[in-house]
Parts: sequence; C-alpha cells; structure tokens
Amino acid sequence: MGVGPPGRTGRDQIAHVQEFLATPVRRAGEVVAICCDRGAGAYGSTLSAEGAAIYAVDCAGNLHTSVIEMLLRGGSSGVLVLACPPRDCWNREGPRWLVERMYHEREAELQARVDRDRVRVVHATAAEPDQAVAALRTFAATLSTLSAPAVDRTADIQAVCEPAGAGAGS
Repeated sequence: MGVGPPGRTGRDQIAHVQEFLATPVRRAGEVVAICCDRGAGAYGSTLSAEGAAIYAVDCAGNLHTSVIEMLLRGGSSGVLVLACPPRDCWNREGPRWLVERMYHEREAELQARVDRDRVRVVHATAAEPDQAVAALRTFAATLSTLSAPAVDRTADIQAVCEPAGAGAGS
C-alpha cells in the first residue's frame, strides 16, 4: 500500500476515494467512470452529462484495485475504468499492469469478493469521446439488469493489507 510515487500510493488512493465517497453529491447506484487525466479526463463533462460520476486519476495504470472495491461497497452500481490504450499511455505500460491486476492476479489484484459484472476496463484516448460514451451506455444497460448492489461502507479495506512485519510470527 505504501509503494508508489508521492501522492499515488495505495494509502493515498484509499484516502482519496474515502473523500470522494463522503461528498454529498454521491448517489446510490451511480456508475463511476475512472478517467485518466491525459485520456478520458479530457471529456469528463460529456461522461458526466451521460450520468457518470467522474473519478479523476493521474493514470489508470497506477490505480489500486482497492479503490474499485471501495467504490462498489460505497454504493456505486458499477465502475468503468477508462484507461489509455496499450502502447499509447503517457506512463508507458500503465494499461498493461492495470489489466494484469484486474484480471490476472498480479500483486494488488482485484479481490475475488468483488463482483466482476460491476467492473469494466475500456481503452479510450483523449480523442475518442464517442467510444467512451458508447462503452458507458452499454455498461449502464448491463448494470440495469443486475439486482441492486450491496452497500457496505463499514468494510475496512486497509485491514487486508498489513504493514511489512505485521503478519503472524512477527
């Protein structure tokens, strides 16, 4: 949780998502679109007009999967991660590592307890708002067929990640 550039560690990201969830404008059942500053963030207002709550990040490649889990536990019906296309990311291989954490159990992996039907990763550049809007609409339609999400704001995601040396036998 403590590894990463200043301001972008897992702990920093947990604190940021907690602030996001605490804002009074959050609506139960909303779709959250996680947008890279140099990618989909360029048309965040368009996605917002389509009903998405915009969650801006520096790079989706650095996104800790606990953020996604917290958004879902906090009442979002789904999380759409709009990442740069592979081989076209400002931060080099960010999209590759994101997909590895999301779907292939790379460290900081998306936990098995997270409903994968409520999470999507879509690659879109800053010049592809139509593609992102279409993905949002399709995802929202899929989410509307699912039962209401379970809300559990009491879950302590950080407890899953123990500081080095804090485990059994230390």
